[in-house]
Amino acid sequence: MTANDIRNICLLGHGGSGKTTLAEQMLFMTKGTDRLGRTADGNTVCDYDAEEIKRQISISLAFAPVKYKGVRINVMDAPGNFDFSGEAVSAIRAAECAVLVGAAKDGLSVGMERSWKLLGKKPRMIFVNRTDEDNSDYQACLDALKGKFGQPVVPIVAPVIDGNKKVTGIVDLLHNTAYEVKGGKAAACAIPADMADEVEALRSELMEAAAGSDEELMEKFFDTMELSAEDMARGLKLGVRDGSVCPVLCGSAVTGLGVEMLMQTILDLVPVATDMPAETAQDDDGNDVEVACDPNGPTAAIVFKTISDQYGKYSMIKVIRGKDRGKEGTVKQVLSNDRLIVEGVQIVKKHVRATQQGQQAGIVSTEAPIHRSNVMVIDPETKQPTRVGITVKEEARDGKVKTVRVRVAKKSGKELA
Repeated sequence: MTANDIRNICLLGHGGSGKTTLAEQMLFMTKGTDRLGRTADGNTVCDYDAEEIKRQISISLAFAPVKYKGVRINVMDAPGNFDFSGEAVSAIRAAECAVLVGAAKDGLSVGMERSWKLLGKKPRMIFVNRTDEDNSDYQACLDALKGKFGQPVVPIVAPVIDGNKKVTGIVDLLHNTAYEVKGGKAAACAIPADMADEVEALRSELMEAAAGSDEELMEKFFDTMELSAEDMARGLKLGVRDGSVCPVLCGSAVTGLGVEMLMQTILDLVPVATDMPAETAQDDDGNDVEVACDPNGPTAAIVFKTISDQYGKYSMIKVIRGKDRGKEGTVKQVLSNDRLIVEGVQIVKKHVRATQQGQQAGIVSTEAPIHRSNVMVIDPETKQPTRVGITVKEEARDGKVKTVRVRVAKKSGKELA
C-alpha cells in the first residue's frame, strides 16, 4: 500500500450532528463490521468508552479504518462538544481533509462554524446529514452555508425532495447518477424526469467551479461549454486542495443515503499525502528544514495524539517520510528516553503505537527514529524542555576503547539515558 492508496479525513461538527453514526455506516457498508451500531444502544465502534456509552456522546478522538475500493480511508471521529475541542485539533493535525458534518434541520450550527475556523487553510468538504428526519430543510441549510462561507461552497448533489422537505433520494452531479433508499438501503436509480432541467443547470455550475481551478480546464470549458466527469474531478480536486472549492453533499447516516457517494467523493477529490505541502521542521542544529512526503527518504513522523487508558499510555503517529521497518501491528522502541515532547504532546512512554496514516507504513522502528526536528526532551539538569544533541565520546567496551555517539541535552550537555 502506497500513499496514493491512503486518505486521511476527520469528521468535525456540532455535537449530535451524526459524526459517529456516519463513521459507523461507512464501516458497515464496507464490511468493516457485520452489524450497524447505534449511539443510543451504546454499541458503536467509535464510542467504546464507558463514559461515552453512558452519556451517548463522543469524548475522545476515535479511529475507524475504512477499506473502500482498495483504498484505506482513515476516518477520525472527533467529539463535537466544545469541552473536548482539543481532540478536534489533534485530528486536524493528522488529516489531509476534513468532512464538516451538519444536521439539515439545524442549518449552520455553531459547531460547524467553529470547526471551519479551526481548519485554517486545510481542505474541507461538507456533509449535510439527517435529511430524512422531520423538519429537515436541506435547501435552507445550503443557503445558510453559502451566505456564511461564500463562493467556495459548491453542491455536488441535487436532492430529491418530497412534499415534507425530506430528502428521499440524491443525484450525484459529478457522475450523473441518482440514488434512493430501498428496503432500508441506498440503491442506484434513474434521475427523475421532472429534475432533468435542474440537474443540467447544477451540473453547468459545477463544471464552471471545476474549470476555475485550472487554466487548461477553463480554456476547454469556454471552447466546448462542457467538461467530462474526469475533467470535473481533476478540477474539483485542485480546488479542494487550494481551498477555492468546498464540495457539499447530503444524505442520512442512519439509512445510508449519500454515504457511498461520500466515500467515492473522498477517493476522487481528497488530496493524498504526496499532494500536500511539506512539513516545516528544524534539524539538529536548529535550522529550518522542510520534510516532504517521500517513501524512500529517512523516516520522519509526527505525534498528533497521546492516549491514556487502563491499558497504558501510547501515542498515535503519522508517518510523513519513509517506510515501515517492521511488521504492521508491532510496537517498537523509538527513542530511549522516558519522556519526550513532540508537537507539544507529552509521551510518558518509551514506545508508540502507530496507525497507517502517512506513507507506506505506520510503524517507526529503532532503525529510523522520529525526526529529531519535532522531538524535545526534558533536560535532566534544568528540568526544562530542550532539543536533542549528538556528541562523540570514548568508552571502554570488551576490553577495548571504542568511539560511540551519545545523545545529550543541548542546553546543559548532560547525557541522556
